[in-house]
Amino acid sequence: LASEGGYGINFDFIRPRGSLIKGVGIKHPGVVEYMKIWDQVSTCIVKGDQDGYRDTLKNYLDTDQLIDLETSVKAMARKGAMMGVLSIWHPDIEEFVRAKQTSGLLTKFNISVLVDNKFMEAVENNDFYELTFNDVVYKKIKAKALEDLILESTYKRAEPGILFADNMRKNNPIIYLGETNATNPCGEIPGNPYLTTVCLLGSLNLTMYVNKDRTFDFETYKADIKVFTRMLDNVCDISYTPLSSYAWALKNIR
Repeated sequence: LASEGGYGINFDFIRPRGSLIKGVGIKHPGVVEYMKIWDQVSTCIVKGDQDGYRDTLKNYLDTDQLIDLETSVKAMARKGAMMGVLSIWHPDIEEFVRAKQTSGLLTKFNISVLVDNKFMEAVENNDFYELTFNDVVYKKIKAKALEDLILESTYKRAEPGILFADNMRKNNPIIYLGETNATNPCGEIPGNPYLTTVCLLGSLNLTMYVNKDRTFDFETYKADIKVFTRMLDNVCDISYTPLSSYAWALKNIR
């Protein structure tokens, strides 16, 4: 976030709301409450000092002693980008689906539900579906009711999105390195949670290759793709990465 990038994270590892934290004897607040911590961190990083606070103690340094802190100040910082993902089988999935129906909550997040084929088959057959955490069943629901909630939420506020887990993994060229369970927030490119992945997004404007007779200029398109791919690869070579794990991923699994 500090380097104005974005990342995706799957929150399946967080225990569900109401589960007992045995070490302290209290119940856990659940996934969405913990997501608010990530959201607040993003807010803190990008908001700068424009929060209305002003010092009251007079600064007696002479003008030539003052440090110039505004050598390069942007008019507006990028607001930060995070993709929050939760699997359809997590017991907190209903709260997750409804989280952004209230204005002002999780504003730094895009959110998506990771859906498996088993759930889609349960919807198709109007069957039951179990919500689990660490192989313990917490709830048994009608799959169609959860699907309806997702569709209603998306209709009202365009969130959450859907990630079809089985299709995503089937078509992943680096699946041998580990199963993907989330994506980045821009372009929704799947990543690898075990190694870390980095994304460099570049798109060609396909309308530029449509001829006047409404045919498609494949030859120019193929030639441009070669140049464009070379350019993006060069960007990988010269880019700064804030973590060594990013640098490894950028070099080895670009």
